[in-house]
Amino acid sequence: MALYGDLRLLNDPDQVKSNDMISWDTAFWYWSAHVHGAAGVQEGNFGTTIMKINGGIECGSSASNPTGARKRLQMYQDVLKAFGLFVSEAQCSNACDCVILTFAAGSQSGGKANGNPALKPAPIANGCSQTYTIKSGESFWLIGKNNGMMVDQLLTLNPSVGDTNKIQSGQSICIRA
Repeated sequence: MALYGDLRLLNDPDQVKSNDMISWDTAFWYWSAHVHGAAGVQEGNFGTTIMKINGGIECGSSASNPTGARKRLQMYQDVLKAFGLFVSEAQCSNACDCVILTFAAGSQSGGKANGNPALKPAPIANGCSQTYTIKSGESFWLIGKNNGMMVDQLLTLNPSVGDTNKIQSGQSICIRA
């Protein structure tokens, strides 16, 4: 219910593996709801991120695939390089306790990654140039997705919302500063 406001995934969970859009939607929803705001994730703690996504499979005291974290760390660094966000190789003996600096996670190198501007969060709005009226069954996540925004960006524009699970149909929120 949290993702689409209906029972389609409960009635047919195989859609997650057979429909690319639903697969991306569920991954983005999970990240926004369960990983993004976890302590350490925004600071680049790769091990915290792995624990929030995979539990103890790759990290933790009884990890069943401890080499998976090292492989995942290398893939992550390769993706950072491809997007021009790479700072330096992770210097850690345990991939489950690595902090990886990226320009999005607070690098102090002047705001550029291989010549590309650093990613920056949405500015805090003092005024609102565009509002949106919430429809029945919509979630804060879905509204953000449909407007090209992360949940935390919507919250920045709408600090009075508080608990995003308690939004109401007919409620007006800001979607553009």
